[in-house]
Amino acid sequence: MPIGLVIADPNCSSVLGHYFEYDAAVGNAARAAGRRAVVLARRDVDPEIARQAGAVPTFRQDIWVGAGGGGARARLQANFAFLADLLRGIRRLRLAPDAVVFVHTFVQTQILALALLPLLFVFRPRVRFVYLLRYQPDFYRGPLSRLSLRLLERLAAWRGIRLTSDSERLASELEELTTLPVEVQPIPHTPPPRRDAPAGRDARCHFVSLGNARDEKGMFEILLAIRMLAREGGLADCRFTLQCNDAQPDVAAAIAAFAADLPENCTLLYEKLSSEQYYDILWDSDVVLLPYWRSIYASRTSGVFMESLSAGRPVIATRDTWMADELRHYGAGVLCDDRDPAALCAAMRAAIAGRAALARQAEAGRAAWLAVHNGAALVADLFAQDRRAPALPVERAAVVYPFADLAEGHSGASRRCSLLLDYLAPSCKAVHASQGGSHPVERRGNITIEGLGQPSRASRLLRGVLHVVWKATPQSWRRHEWLVWEYLRLRLDGPMRRRLRRVIARSDVVFLEYPFWAPVVAPLAHRLGRKVILSTYDVLAEQVTGAGLLRRLAWGMEVRALRRADHVVTVSPVDQALLAAHGIAAVLSPNPTDARLFGLDALPQPRAVVTELYDVTLPGDDFVLFVGSRHEPNLIAVERLRDLAAELARLPGQRRIGVVVAGRCAEPACEGNFLALGRVDDELLLALYGAARVVVIPLPFGTGSSLKTVEAMAAGVTVLGTAVAFRGLAITDGIDAIVEDAPDRFAARLAGLLADADRARKIAVAGREFATAYDYRHCYAPYRELAKLAPVAAVPSEAALEPVLIGLAHRAMRRGQADLANSLLAGIADRDVAASILALPVPIAGMSAAPAMPGKDVLWQSFHAREYGRVIQVAEALLADRRRDGELHFMLAQSLHNSGGDTARVHAEYVAAARDGFDLFWVRVGLARLETELGHQRRAAWHNLRAFAVRPWGRAGRDVLGAALRSVLRAVRADIRAVFLAAGRAAVARTAVAPIGRAAPDAARVEVPPPARAVPIAPTPRLWGMFHAGQFVDVVSLAPDGPLTGEFHFLLAQSLHNGGLDRQAALRHYAAAMAAGYDRYWTLAGRARLRRELGQRWPAARDYLLAALARPWSREAPCLLRQAGSVLFQRRWPVPPSAEWLAARERLWAMFNAGDMRGVVALAQTLPPDACPNGELDFVLAQSLHNAAIDLPGALRHYDRALARGCTRRWAWAERARLRRDLGQRWPAARDFVLATLARPWSREAPRLLRQAASVLLRPIWLLLRNRSPAVTDRSLGP
Repeated sequence: MPIGLVIADPNCSSVLGHYFEYDAAVGNAARAAGRRAVVLARRDVDPEIARQAGAVPTFRQDIWVGAGGGGARARLQANFAFLADLLRGIRRLRLAPDAVVFVHTFVQTQILALALLPLLFVFRPRVRFVYLLRYQPDFYRGPLSRLSLRLLERLAAWRGIRLTSDSERLASELEELTTLPVEVQPIPHTPPPRRDAPAGRDARCHFVSLGNARDEKGMFEILLAIRMLAREGGLADCRFTLQCNDAQPDVAAAIAAFAADLPENCTLLYEKLSSEQYYDILWDSDVVLLPYWRSIYASRTSGVFMESLSAGRPVIATRDTWMADELRHYGAGVLCDDRDPAALCAAMRAAIAGRAALARQAEAGRAAWLAVHNGAALVADLFAQDRRAPALPVERAAVVYPFADLAEGHSGASRRCSLLLDYLAPSCKAVHASQGGSHPVERRGNITIEGLGQPSRASRLLRGVLHVVWKATPQSWRRHEWLVWEYLRLRLDGPMRRRLRRVIARSDVVFLEYPFWAPVVAPLAHRLGRKVILSTYDVLAEQVTGAGLLRRLAWGMEVRALRRADHVVTVSPVDQALLAAHGIAAVLSPNPTDARLFGLDALPQPRAVVTELYDVTLPGDDFVLFVGSRHEPNLIAVERLRDLAAELARLPGQRRIGVVVAGRCAEPACEGNFLALGRVDDELLLALYGAARVVVIPLPFGTGSSLKTVEAMAAGVTVLGTAVAFRGLAITDGIDAIVEDAPDRFAARLAGLLADADRARKIAVAGREFATAYDYRHCYAPYRELAKLAPVAAVPSEAALEPVLIGLAHRAMRRGQADLANSLLAGIADRDVAASILALPVPIAGMSAAPAMPGKDVLWQSFHAREYGRVIQVAEALLADRRRDGELHFMLAQSLHNSGGDTARVHAEYVAAARDGFDLFWVRVGLARLETELGHQRRAAWHNLRAFAVRPWGRAGRDVLGAALRSVLRAVRADIRAVFLAAGRAAVARTAVAPIGRAAPDAARVEVPPPARAVPIAPTPRLWGMFHAGQFVDVVSLAPDGPLTGEFHFLLAQSLHNGGLDRQAALRHYAAAMAAGYDRYWTLAGRARLRRELGQRWPAARDYLLAALARPWSREAPCLLRQAGSVLFQRRWPVPPSAEWLAARERLWAMFNAGDMRGVVALAQTLPPDACPNGELDFVLAQSLHNAAIDLPGALRHYDRALARGCTRRWAWAERARLRRDLGQRWPAARDFVLATLARPWSREAPRLLRQAASVLLRPIWLLLRNRSPAVTDRSLGP
């Protein structure tokens, strides 16, 4: 009988393990369906497997050989070895014409072989290939994997190739790697045979943990939870059986410590279990413990979990994982927080209390689980022809936006596009938005926003050429350069086109915003069979004024682009009629408004939100508002508003009226009663709408319709504007809004409107009623019809505002505004959420969140203050909703690294930061530091070289290059030492051989073991993390007895020195580190600093000189030489610093680096004036007074005192020059800039300081010659 199913599993070698169970389940199900199945297993396969599962010895190695290291060559060799073994195994088989080759366990060391395999079956077109991706996307990344997936995408067009997964979560993550769909398959689990409970079974609740003892399986948390339960006296009602085989070293140490004080009702199993033993324990259990780490098992499946549900056993699992998702449908269990022993202990208590109910629920869900997940269901899926389940009309939508502000939403176009994403999300399985520029991956539910990357070098070069050529055009052409470039940009950027093609290939329909990229996007989409729906916000050619030829060229490009789309959507009836006159049928979808604006009445105290949470001082008793992007009509409107503010200031009356401008149309500024805020976030914008009395929109011209007008009317604010502001809107003047085309009459109209509150209120109510028709849930109905989207229910406006209220309440709690947070949460329906927010701890005094990025600035401040525990807690909470944010991953990696966290997790967080778009330079530097601490010098050198390749210029580039060279030298020294040690051992072995003719008989020969020699102890990465966290006392207390390595002596010396614990002992440890051969540079530099503090001038100077000679090429060598000179030749050697200064110094600098300037001033004022005789205290105090603009004359006095006391002249002169420039003292500022340059003329800052000196002196002359005002700002070319 021909073979119908080939199962390739290089990991299958023993009957003990889930690989055998999986293969046996699939093979038995295939044979039951009338198809012969064969398992290609490892060559050392157990004969029992060959008998039970029909296994054939095939593969020389498992999938992990070459996956963990060895570089690209090792992975390539592993792929070809796997392909050779697989072909050798298949060629010995007689395959059926419609056979299926099923590979369910592979990583990047097999993926290329699997991509090449279909090419070798070119004469067997009916043979199909099913590849199950079992692991996280990181296991399939890299150049080799990308090449393999691209090859599979091409082959899938004419061969039967499927990519599958057994987890819905994992499938959605893996689809980011390829344009092929990743289907979800059943799990082929064979239910264990039912067994009755043995007679006389122990009545206590039996908790079991099955599988290998690994940290990611929660073994640490289980042991700690049992200890906590024992302390509470809760072990009397339960017993534990823990499988502890194949434990990692740190896990094994924890198990050994637990076994030393083992409770009597705990059983530890150190050997692998046979299937019979395994199921004996499973059937005897009451609850199965599965507190797996979410970082590993968020999307992955678990064999123990499947077997538990198949046996009808309740489980304790981690929240927000695949296991938690499955428990909602099948089985029963208790969920606990990730990596939290206390939460696990509470879950155990809950399981004991609800034991009977959980058992009944688990038994009821067993049948439903087995009906879905079984071998027969998987075999039916493997051989099914029509595999895809019935889907929505559109499953995946791609939105292409040409500008770089979609994620921020600071312009009308970006807000309209953001609302389109919100409209599409409920109807689609996934919505992927691509914006111009570089932006890390951001997830909001099923919405993914990602940048297309920076322009290529060729594109940047051509952009520069166009800019130079455009300079030769008439003046009327120059301001429209951006328009021409947007049409050309994508045509000239090959990498961006390729990235965009991948996005389109993964979608079912493409929504294109603006016609710029239609000549490229539309052909790409049509070749892939995708529909293109193009939205045009304005007739762009209408914006070209004063250049007739350019206007006609722009109109021609725009019409040709619009004709390439399948459907065109316009926002204005006028634009719709204009396009219809040129043969382009357009559908009308007016500019919508956010549903949150209709519920803005639920926002309490909007003025307090603006002033208290965002530190904005609003001008006047009442204010009028304007919101706009950096678009030419908006820029003109801002100039009109400046004049309006001046007129309002001259009006008689007691109540002052201010003008507030939000958005990129004006740079941040405050001039009398005129306030420009620049970019603001959504929450602040909503609060401004709620606090404003009137919205003024004095637009001079424009096309399309104005989104800001509809937004203001929806917010329930009276709107006063020109007729252009209401273009495309059928409003009634004096009823829905007020129309005024004469800018000089705006002040009088505003004064009358503010004086008549009843009339203003009636107009605001009518305006909101008018704007109801412009709710995006109604305006975007044409998109649903054009794209054939599935209908969904609308969300109420009050519910739409709840996330805003929750975000503002979080911000209020972070700033210590508990009363304001309480009022914001009064309207929240979910009181549990409100209570959890009000229970948040108040942060460190002085910390505040900037409007641009709420939360991250507080995290960075906590990080610089070395509050790593808090950073870890908050970052994990932000990442818990599967958010992709490289900056958060980097902060988490750095905090874990500095606090001595698990090195594997630190490495994983660094990799995640690089994956999600964080700066590769700093990620590589962090990885290099981690590898250096682990002793992997070659890997450290490789990461440093890659960091140098990312940023080869400047001091940072020189630093990482030097670090790479030092790592190489350390590796070479270690190799040479190893060679000499090996040669020495060989010589000793030769001398130990008995002389010829004197050999003793075997019976009398006695081998004398060499004397045991104690191995020096090296510091662990955790100790280094404690050192970097400033826990010097803990480092010293954890020092072991016995011989230490030079590195450990250096660590102890630094801890004793920096902590001020015992300086004489620190000197001894420095000397021991030198004697043990530790790095002379660091040891000598540290000892020199210590000797200088002890007043030992000549020994300190000698150590400084020796340290400089140990590494003369480094950038620190000149600094060390200067330190030696300052020790020897300083005329006023300062008295030793006071104990108060030594105790407060580190905290003072931490507060300064965290931006808490007022805290620095408050702490410095508690110290005696002469606490720091070298001027450092005066310098940091001057910096704080200067940067926070607290007392500029006082800052100048402290700079003078710092210089008089011998503070570093280069920094003091440079900062004093900056202060004097701010005070308008031109000549003294220029002199200080020059002196700072002369203090260090070789530094890279010297040219910049000279330029600043020249700028201070020559700027008034330059302004006079150019006839420009310093207040005029440059205008960008784009909208």
